[in-house]
Amino acid sequence: MTDADADRVLGADIVIRGGDTDVPTYLVVKVSRKVAERDVRRAVRYASILRNAGFDARPVVAGEFIRRSAVEIAERLGVGRMFECEFDGEDPVIDDDAI
Repeated sequence: MTDADADRVLGADIVIRGGDTDVPTYLVVKVSRKVAERDVRRAVRYASILRNAGFDARPVVAGEFIRRSAVEIAERLGVGRMFECEFDGEDPVIDDDAI
């Protein structure tokens, strides 16, 4: 991994290492109160950098709410989602025009 790539990965809010000790998995998390499309794309970008360097990395977004458009992109790109208030197992979706 180049120094420039390492600097880019530092844009992730959290990197979690887990799984098998021989071949760990990294969750690369972008956190935002209201998760938007840009947060999803950033998580994908950071995880891609680690995967290109040979690591098993998975993109994740986390927050309090997620915009409807971000849900669609996250599902299409295989991005994991974690939210503070998941009462019924559903993502706490807000409309894209919500403040």
